[in-house]
Amino acid sequence: MRRTTPLDVGTNKYLLFDDALTEDKRGFVLTMNPAVRDEEPVIVPDRPWEARGISASSVVEARGFYQL
Repeated sequence: MRRTTPLDVGTNKYLLFDDALTEDKRGFVLTMNPAVRDEEPVIVPDRPWEARGISASSVVEARGFYQL
């Protein structure tokens, strides 16, 4: 179904090729790369409040930086 008016996404961020926002996919194929396990942890708990661990929900973007 073709959209007759542009979709207003405002200032929200979306995955570039999100199926809900992509009308036509001619010319590209979405490929997921396999996960790669690193030898060392990427993030290590180094603050007293992180003693019980760090979760992905602890990471936020603020002023162009990702912060815990």
